[in-house]
Amino acid sequence: MKKLTFLKSLLLAAGLLAGSVAANAETKTYTLITSNSQLEVGAKYLVVGMNSSNAYFAMGLQNANNRASVSVTVSSNSISTEPAASSTDTKPFEITLGGSTDSWTLYDPLNTGYLYAASSSKNYLRTQTTSTTWKISIATDGKATMTSNSGYTHNILRFNSTNNPPLFSCYSSGQNDVYLYKLTASSPTLSATTLASFGEVAIGTTAGPKSFTLTGSNLTGNVTVGALTGFTYSTTETGTYANSLTLTPSSGSINQTIYVKFTPTAVQSYNGNITISSQGATSINVAAQGSGILAAPTATAATNVSATGFTANWNAVTGATGYKLNVYTKTGTTNILSEDFSKFTAGQPNGSA
Repeated sequence: MKKLTFLKSLLLAAGLLAGSVAANAETKTYTLITSNSQLEVGAKYLVVGMNSSNAYFAMGLQNANNRASVSVTVSSNSISTEPAASSTDTKPFEITLGGSTDSWTLYDPLNTGYLYAASSSKNYLRTQTTSTTWKISIATDGKATMTSNSGYTHNILRFNSTNNPPLFSCYSSGQNDVYLYKLTASSPTLSATTLASFGEVAIGTTAGPKSFTLTGSNLTGNVTVGALTGFTYSTTETGTYANSLTLTPSSGSINQTIYVKFTPTAVQSYNGNITISSQGATSINVAAQGSGILAAPTATAATNVSATGFTANWNAVTGATGYKLNVYTKTGTTNILSEDFSKFTAGQPNGSA
């Protein structure tokens, strides 16, 4: 009974893990190319074939001597699908284009190898670590003629729709046309929530932290949180705060809480924008507001008190250039202002009257 319970636990854990992987899958969009000008080094493509019933199939995992096919749906010359994530995945495989005109390479990153025609007598399409090249010609209707430069005569990449199941391989003639669908690059985007106002803060002190959430997708470079006078940032509430931040996206995405502190150094309004930018993305601004004010002096006990005078004492205030001291005389229950001392300077933390 214990062994059975343990097995059930393992199956449950495996199920949860599989569910987690599926939740993280990303659907991408690929568009039919109809010109050689759309062949781009570094771009990703699906190799697609069509059978006599107008059903579409994308090139899949590597078999011993050919490539499997995966059913896909084409709508308005576009395919939206989840690409394979491992060499054994049964989803469409992305092929990365390299090389140059008439010497293109077809790289399969999941198999860490290059596609090539492997025989003059057999219809072989294989993958190897050494790069081999292809000539590619794209017709206006999207048909792609892909000919391997390997030296073998069975060297044209075609779609065999009559095989059961259908497959992609290299032939000297015949079979069905293939098409290339290019991954549509989504524009990098940035967004952020608002940052609450810090209000009035005495200069020389620090308020906060307050925070906002920064998100981004399809990013191709680091994200910079720019400097703004009076404000410092950190990615952790209790971490080190800096005048600016450089953040590195994970797989083109970012979801980061930014903590902000406010430290005014002058009596003024600090209303500005924290500018956030990344390569190719439209920069965004997060409004930051706060005011620097003078703290109220803290009076300490008077000294040298006599019938005719006393020495008034108070603690110095950062940023103050002078102090005003009012002295009152009490008559009955009423306080009457008798003296106005207003010439004490910041250099003197106390005054006397």
